[in-house]
Amino acid sequence: MKTANSRGARLTYAQTVGYTLLLLIILAIFSPGAWAASACKVNYSIPNQWNNGFTANVSVTNTGDAWKGWTVTWDMPNGQQITGLWNGVSSQSGAAVTVKDAGWNANVGSNASVQFGFNGSHTGTNAIPSNVKVNGVLCAGNPAPPPPPAAPVVACEVLYSLPSVWGNGFTADVMVKNKGDALNGWTVTWDMPNDQTITGLWNGQFQQSAAHVEVQPVDWNRSIVAGGVIQFGFNGAHTGLNQIPGNVALNGVKCSGQVDPPPPPPPSCNVQYRIQNQWDNGFTGTVDIKNTGSPWNGWKVTWTMPSGQQVTNGWNGQFSQQGTSVSVGNVDFNKIIGQNSSISMGFNASHTGLNLIPIDVAVNGTRCNGQADTLAYPPQAPTDLRVIMQDNTNAALSWQVNSGVDDQLVLERREASAQWGVLATLTANTRAYQDTTLVIGKIYEYRVKAVNSAGSSAYTDSVSAKRQDRTDIRAAMLANNCAACHGTDGNSSDAGIPSISGMDRTYFVRTMQAYRNGSRASSVMSRIAKGYTDTQLERLADYFAAIEFRAAPQTTDPVLVSRGKAIHATHCMFCHSATDTAIDQTRTRLNQQTATYLHATLEDYVAGRSSNVPTEMAHQLRDLKLNYGDDALQALAHYYAADTQAKAGGNTDSGGDTGDGTGSDGGAGDNDGGGNTGDGTGEQDGNPASLPLAPANLTASVLDNAKVQLSWKDASSNETAFRIERRLADASDADWVVLTETAANVQAYTDLSASMGNSYAYRVAASNTAGVSASTTPVTATLLSLVQYGQSQYQRQSCASCHGADGKGGFTNKPLTHFTAAQLDSLTHTTALTMPPSNPGVCVGNCALGISHYIIEVLAANHNGGDTGTNPQACSSSPPPGKRSLRLLTRQEYQNTVNDLLGLSVSIIHELPDENRVEGFDNNVASNLVTGTRMEAYLSQAEKLAAQAVQHSWSNLVPCSGETAACAQQFIQQFGKRAYRRPLSSAEVSAHAQRFSQGTFRDAVENTVMAMLASPHFLYRSELGELQADGTYRLTPYEVASSLSYLFLGSMPDAALFQAADNNALQTPEQRIAQASRLLSSPRSRQQVGNFVGQWLLSSSPYALPNKDLTVYPGYTDAVRAAMSQELIGFFNHVAFDSTQQFDELFTANYVLANKALADFYHLSGPTGSALQVTPVMDGTRTGLLTLGAVLSRYANSAESHPFKRGAFFFERVLCHDLAPPENAGVIEPPTPDPTATTRERFDFHSKSMTACYSCHQYLDGPGFSFEKYDGVGQFRPLENGKPIEVSGILRGMETYTPDEEISFNDLMHLSQLVADSDTAAQCVARQYYRYTTGRVETVADNCALESYLQTYAASGYNLQTMLLGIVNAPGFTVRRAD
Repeated sequence: MKTANSRGARLTYAQTVGYTLLLLIILAIFSPGAWAASACKVNYSIPNQWNNGFTANVSVTNTGDAWKGWTVTWDMPNGQQITGLWNGVSSQSGAAVTVKDAGWNANVGSNASVQFGFNGSHTGTNAIPSNVKVNGVLCAGNPAPPPPPAAPVVACEVLYSLPSVWGNGFTADVMVKNKGDALNGWTVTWDMPNDQTITGLWNGQFQQSAAHVEVQPVDWNRSIVAGGVIQFGFNGAHTGLNQIPGNVALNGVKCSGQVDPPPPPPPSCNVQYRIQNQWDNGFTGTVDIKNTGSPWNGWKVTWTMPSGQQVTNGWNGQFSQQGTSVSVGNVDFNKIIGQNSSISMGFNASHTGLNLIPIDVAVNGTRCNGQADTLAYPPQAPTDLRVIMQDNTNAALSWQVNSGVDDQLVLERREASAQWGVLATLTANTRAYQDTTLVIGKIYEYRVKAVNSAGSSAYTDSVSAKRQDRTDIRAAMLANNCAACHGTDGNSSDAGIPSISGMDRTYFVRTMQAYRNGSRASSVMSRIAKGYTDTQLERLADYFAAIEFRAAPQTTDPVLVSRGKAIHATHCMFCHSATDTAIDQTRTRLNQQTATYLHATLEDYVAGRSSNVPTEMAHQLRDLKLNYGDDALQALAHYYAADTQAKAGGNTDSGGDTGDGTGSDGGAGDNDGGGNTGDGTGEQDGNPASLPLAPANLTASVLDNAKVQLSWKDASSNETAFRIERRLADASDADWVVLTETAANVQAYTDLSASMGNSYAYRVAASNTAGVSASTTPVTATLLSLVQYGQSQYQRQSCASCHGADGKGGFTNKPLTHFTAAQLDSLTHTTALTMPPSNPGVCVGNCALGISHYIIEVLAANHNGGDTGTNPQACSSSPPPGKRSLRLLTRQEYQNTVNDLLGLSVSIIHELPDENRVEGFDNNVASNLVTGTRMEAYLSQAEKLAAQAVQHSWSNLVPCSGETAACAQQFIQQFGKRAYRRPLSSAEVSAHAQRFSQGTFRDAVENTVMAMLASPHFLYRSELGELQADGTYRLTPYEVASSLSYLFLGSMPDAALFQAADNNALQTPEQRIAQASRLLSSPRSRQQVGNFVGQWLLSSSPYALPNKDLTVYPGYTDAVRAAMSQELIGFFNHVAFDSTQQFDELFTANYVLANKALADFYHLSGPTGSALQVTPVMDGTRTGLLTLGAVLSRYANSAESHPFKRGAFFFERVLCHDLAPPENAGVIEPPTPDPTATTRERFDFHSKSMTACYSCHQYLDGPGFSFEKYDGVGQFRPLENGKPIEVSGILRGMETYTPDEEISFNDLMHLSQLVADSDTAAQCVARQYYRYTTGRVETVADNCALESYLQTYAASGYNLQTMLLGIVNAPGFTVRRAD
């Protein structure tokens, strides 16, 4: 029986059938057939394509069931990128692209189509994809996938060159020829062989990582056809070695046409370690190391001190010492040391007695050559020094040598207790010497030491010798002649005769010599003095100086004493002492001499009965009698004669007490007649103070022709005063008078009592209680008369440059010859307040007064009513000489201008293309224009400079705060005015203002600066002018301002010039000369003048001296070359601004401007540092411009002098005679070097053997050979190849340039003098300056203007400042003619 549960667990048949049907329905729904069958066909087309972009259309046809939405996918075959799509929604990840329907076009029926399109970018190849799918189904119509492309053929050939290399930089050009398949994109790589670094590259994009360089194209040179050339260049930096790489590769393939660079030379060096100066426990050492191997980019010098020396300080390196090990590292300025360059360093150090030279000096671990292998020790001291007098004439010296390692022996000698000096330096092992230079009566001491490279031995014991005076007469015997008048001990008992005991010895000798030679009158003393020799006078002086002065008994009048005291205090105390306790300036003893003698002597002075009295003293004594009465001299005599108590107002009986009243028993001889230094006497305490040392280096300078400034070196430490003496320069030694006495340690004094029209001699001595030192060597100072001083200042203050040497107006047409004596005060006042225009107020006092006297008393007096100066209408009937033009800034002007304009300090000259030089000058208008190459450089610089200025110099650019339209306009107007050197037009302001409506304010400023720097208005200086009624064009005030500024400063106008242009204050000659004078007085103008001088004399930059063969001229270092360039500029500027200003000094100066490096090169002494200083040349080897190193090295070959180059230079640059081009004589080989002949002999034969060349060589050979005593780098040489050099010759055509004008000369000094005296040469420099100023070579149109300019220059006596300034008022400076 079945239960209900069993019945419920079984399905009925009907239920089974139902479930089966339901399952079939579900399966049908979810089977693939339930979806619409997807099938498609695609048409992908590219209707438009350009450089790196394209347009594509995609049409998809549904060839299956209808779509209720669609998704199209494909992969871009060549990396194309969709930039914009329509009729769909796109996304892209790498190459994979997905496009979905846009909604409105989702439904696509069977056999219907849907279209969409897009723009995209490509990189050169743009193939159609081959895998377009719809809803994941690959469509028909896709192109078959392209076969993989054949690998391109890559091959190349490279030319890597270095057209320019300088100190630590270079320019490289790289040309890579594509010898394979066409390139669509390229990469050039190489490795720098010497750690060079690229600083800037053009025509490509570069990356550098360490030595590896990679260069890729810019847009315009990406594609390179087969056979095409990739060309780019760059500037780079090197550290001394600059080899060409050998692994240049194109797209990974090494190019042909190159070789591997040779390996750098191994490290190597030569050293010279010197002990320059050594004292008790210290010394100064120098180390000079020459790098003979690969360059050093940073260095470390080490050595071991062999005898415990300790460095205390050093220079030109960073010194450290640990124990005995010394290490010196580079400092910034000498970090890079190229091959054959040197390190020079020095140090002070201590030693303990032994000071050996090290033998292990090394650089960067490499031991240098030039050192000993073993330590050298000082020699042992000689011994047993002996001296024997032979015939009372010669000292025969002998000694024992105890060392076998001495290089020389040094024999020293001194007079007793004086300084030791070297008598003779003798060769090693010398054991005897004869001294034949002994003077009778003097005691000499001798000592000997041995010397080698390690130092000196100790000295021998000293020995002494004396050559006896066999005519010797004892002083006491000589003094017997004096006893009759002066007493047996020099203490006179006659009221009319002075006591001479205790008298200053120097004064005694000088006075007796004056009696003997008649310069001091005395009928008795002159006869007595003639019986004594100088030696005997010295003995007498010593004898009497050693005797104590004793006052003679006398009575003085207290009233006269009192009056005399007052007169003395007012008029005499500055020179004369009234007591022994005070130091007398003159050492004439007045104190307690007899009143009778003193009064008679003073009256003799007034009456002219004493020939030895100084003129000033006689005048003063006469004035005393006039001012104080006839008894004034008697009052002085009683005051001086009185004893100490009487001088103080007590008892007037001076008694005869020995020592009383003298102030110091046995003390210094004080006041005995006027004159010189005393040695004191008196050794009663047994330990007298020593005399002070004499002062040194006395100099005298005249200040404003009114006072004399004295200065000296205090050489002593124990003086109590300095005594200053003066006399007229042409007077005798007897006329010295004490001017004043200063306190101890004073080293300067100003003499306010000097009178104009006199020459004075001065000397200074130090004094203390022991006496007075020797005096300095006298120096002289001349005060001109007032008119003479005025004449000199008329030239010095450039009055002649403006008003003419004759005062008739000069080129300013402002004559001075109308002034009269009644106008003296007003003329002086005007001169002091307003002159010179460039620096008013510097000519005051005697300068202004003297000029005014000179104008009135000389110039106006000489004026005859003739020419009144330069005619302002000169050349008015001639058309202007110059055409309207735009003058491209030179590289130097461009650099100066951007630095001044932007407030930067960049050095970019080498990043700009070179100028085209004409006649040596780089600013020729017609030959220098903006080319494509230049424009590319200017654009590159404008971009970089604008970015730098915005980043580093914002406050110099933008004059306001706030990013407003008003601030933008203010910036445009102010910056634009300075950039264009004129105010901007409203249209220009508006055009630049548009940038400020886009982007940020800062970007707008940068873009504006960049645009202005690339504008012709900035790159060119306008000289177009404005049309005048007569058809000429007058320069605008702003064009005149630019002309002045670029002429004198080489840069844009400064604020003062802009203000003058704003005020139209540059139109008159006076206005222009005032601005020109101001600019020329600026130190900056010196460099601009130097720029002219270099181009005039060298036809190039003064800093572009040629390289030389350093194996021939090793001394021609970079430091010497730089100093030569600086000397050329500094020499001309010194003559033109600091010395006479005259043309002739350029060729006759007996000095050079040198620093230590150049002075050593010239074999001159004096300079010690790196700064140039005026250095006298007394041997005639340097006489002006023709003998300067820059000129001589410029016109020579790399390994020898070249007389023809120097001769051509002389005619073309110094005389302005243009030599004809040489005829075509085929290839002419230079003369073969001959070690048996001089250069003149070789070249002279060569010249004379080529008769076709004689038309030129008849001119250039003579002066060319005159330079032959100077080698190829300008060093003087009296011999060549062991033979004397002949430098005389014949100068043809100096003035007329015709062969029949002949002048014989002896040498280059003589030739230089001929140039100095030549009108042609003087006018040649002005002609060259005219070319430099105008930027053109003169033509017929310049004749009138040039002649007027030269006449003004000649009228000034060829004053160089007239030449420099006069050009601004020369006809044609401010006007132009139509082109």
